[in-house]
Amino acid sequence: MADPAAMHPGKRRWAESPPDGGWGWVIVACCFMVTVCTRAVTRCISIFFVEFQAHFGGDYSGTAWIHSLVDCTTMLCAPLGSAVASRWSSRVSVVSGGLLSSFGLLLSSFCSSLEGLYLTLGVLTGVGFALCYTPTIATVGCYFRRRRALAYGVAMSGSGIGTFLLAPAVQLLIDRYSWRGALLILSAFVANLCVCGALLRPIPQQGNPSQPASPPPPGAHAATDHAPSCCGPMRERRPGSCCFPSSRDYRFLLLPDFLCLAVSFLFLASGCSLPFVYLVPYALSCGLSPHHAALLMAIMGGAGIVGNITFGWLTDRRLLPFSVFYGYFDGAYVALIPVVTSDVVGTAHLASALGVVYFLHAFPYLLSPPVGGWLVDTTGSYAATFFLSGSALLTSSLVISAVAWIRHCRHRAFSHCSRTEYSRDKYSRDKYSRDKYSRDKYSRDKYSRDKYSRTDPSSPHGTHAEGRGPYRNPGSFFIPTRRRHTEESRSRGGVQMGSLLLSALLLGAAVGAAANQEPCPSGHMTTGRECCRQCLPGEGVLKPCGDTQTVCSPCIDSETFSEALSLTASCQPCTRCGRQQRMKSPCTDSNDAVCVCQYGLYLNASSGRCEACTRCPEGRGMLDSCDDDRDTVCEECLADTFSDQESSTEPCLPCAVCDEEVEEETHACSSLRDTGCRGEGRARAHTRTRTHTQTRHSASTHGTKATPSSLERGPGSPVTPYIIL
Repeated sequence: MADPAAMHPGKRRWAESPPDGGWGWVIVACCFMVTVCTRAVTRCISIFFVEFQAHFGGDYSGTAWIHSLVDCTTMLCAPLGSAVASRWSSRVSVVSGGLLSSFGLLLSSFCSSLEGLYLTLGVLTGVGFALCYTPTIATVGCYFRRRRALAYGVAMSGSGIGTFLLAPAVQLLIDRYSWRGALLILSAFVANLCVCGALLRPIPQQGNPSQPASPPPPGAHAATDHAPSCCGPMRERRPGSCCFPSSRDYRFLLLPDFLCLAVSFLFLASGCSLPFVYLVPYALSCGLSPHHAALLMAIMGGAGIVGNITFGWLTDRRLLPFSVFYGYFDGAYVALIPVVTSDVVGTAHLASALGVVYFLHAFPYLLSPPVGGWLVDTTGSYAATFFLSGSALLTSSLVISAVAWIRHCRHRAFSHCSRTEYSRDKYSRDKYSRDKYSRDKYSRDKYSRDKYSRTDPSSPHGTHAEGRGPYRNPGSFFIPTRRRHTEESRSRGGVQMGSLLLSALLLGAAVGAAANQEPCPSGHMTTGRECCRQCLPGEGVLKPCGDTQTVCSPCIDSETFSEALSLTASCQPCTRCGRQQRMKSPCTDSNDAVCVCQYGLYLNASSGRCEACTRCPEGRGMLDSCDDDRDTVCEECLADTFSDQESSTEPCLPCAVCDEEVEEETHACSSLRDTGCRGEGRARAHTRTRTHTQTRHSASTHGTKATPSSLERGPGSPVTPYIIL
């Protein structure tokens, strides 16, 4: 075929294919940042959920409308972003959206009611996000063809990476500057969308730029400056059409494949929106701290990073390995939306198609969170909400599985009929016939596209962007060629399998939540149905749980203490020991001081006072010594033992044994005195060790004799001299 530039000298040539690199990677980086500032910030609004609920006193359903309106408005106004980008440029749309969304977040920080947040944070910010989101995604498709899935995977990973980084950062900002200050800082952060918009530019055209531009040939590739889906303005329109797209730009709405895909996306969006809204409140209801709840959101976003990047990369290589993590498949779902849509409608009308796809996301994003909140308010449990999410995802997977199966059967039937028809043709072996049927632009089956149809307006299939467009007889089923069928089934299969396993994961989580959900540990809930936090030992209740969460304050060591978990008790002052008491253990922030009676005293349980320990009389010895919590226990001194003095510490002592060779016994041992021994005409003195603690082996209460040498001498034991007459 002749080169258009050669046929029309002096006019610019139109680029035949996207550059697949170069400035396209800058566009990918811009799209990455746009998804961070739009989708990641939208997810992090759920971290404000509890703060809004506590400050304004709303219920779950009413507070959930804030997140719903942001998501809904972003998707509902997606066609508006496509129209602005087509009428003027993606640069104008993104810069305008950045200013509008930043202004909406700024105003929301000054709101004094939930209704004000609905308008500023919900509607105004959502419209700004819509002006940025769809045009940037469509621009990536204009710059890439061969590596489009990888480019979209990297670009869309901003939602996961942004959530991973922003979730804990937003919680720290709330703790430090309150929710109003956090929204102010987010407003400044979102203003970076203007920088991203300034970097968007059309694909450079081939030819001499000094020559006047000529209209593109029919069917020129959509990745040009004048294609409606890219950075440049819309094609010339009839007078009076203003900036509104014509009906030709939305002919893809008549395709059964696109309609079935849209139905699947409706249910898929319904299921995916609920976990991001109720993950943080559910974690808080289980007793987790706000920082741990924010960390869960960050982990979910971090898992999505892997799904965003690797799924697009693997799709380019016809591999479909799957993991079992929610974030992975959510990332795959987000990354493959523009890829599958581009395969179905082509890049020439990608912006319009994405506008419709994201427009359909608006309704489940608007209704699902309030319905989930109503289920929580009604049932008092999050299990029903997660069951709803899993059921919607399962329905989506069933729809897209049925569509894929029908397409596969239809393709096989078409291939079989084509082979049969051509094998019976009597001219099939003729060289002229082969040449005719292989080269003529009308030689192919009427349901398939000719390779020249994108440049020939007389083709019965209409104009196709980059030879991949869908426009054929309205209402007819599209029967793709073998190559197109392989590419579409590969990317469509990614969404199918990802949604199937994602639904299985969420259904399993819902069953686990219903079967194993533990009740609130404290047994009390706030007015917003959040589990009341108990103050730990060492903390006292500063503000009890009620309309807001429990506020705890640490106790001061050696001055105040708190010994147990509590919902109402504040720090108590430490006990001071009295004059008759001594400190057994000091006071700490989690334990009170322990005071006991002084040595020689014990606590009388009946009177509650410290009293002197009982002294055992003569003839009775100590059995159990006196302690701070019990009195002395005395016993009778039996045979061969004695006690000759009153004492609260002396046990019955063993009697002495006289040496028969040199001593004689003057008197026998009794319970009141020891044995008397005398030898060689004079009395001798000896010492006997007395212990303050009764030793059972020395107690001769069992009738055994013990010599003085058999008694142990303890430390500090007094030595009492005895005169033996």
